[in-house]
Amino acid sequence: MRSGKFLNILEKLDKKERKAFRAFLESPYPASNMILLRLYDLITAAPNHQAPDHTDLWEQLYKDEPEQRPYRDDHMRKHLSDLALLAEQFVTFEYVRQHPKRQEMVLLEFYRERGLDKYF
Repeated sequence: MRSGKFLNILEKLDKKERKAFRAFLESPYPASNMILLRLYDLITAAPNHQAPDHTDLWEQLYKDEPEQRPYRDDHMRKHLSDLALLAEQFVTFEYVRQHPKRQEMVLLEFYRERGLDKYF
């Protein structure tokens, strides 16, 4: 599989963070796309996250469907791009959660933008 943004982010996550990211993918918020969760599982099940090439991943991803979908590179790249975006959201969420001062700054900015000055 070609190296990409998602795999680069994934390799920087430790085991605990990967487990938390999977839970993040499972949750209805921010996304509930079971295809992305299955793709994540396929990639992380491979040794050193060296998942099969895109066509093999596609076949594994859609193997349970009644009719096999023909491989679409643009769709596979979109799935991987969506995973990368969710990984970025997860990393941002975790970073802010672990740094209370940053969380306070984000909240203050939100309050200012929404005219909730009484909460400053």
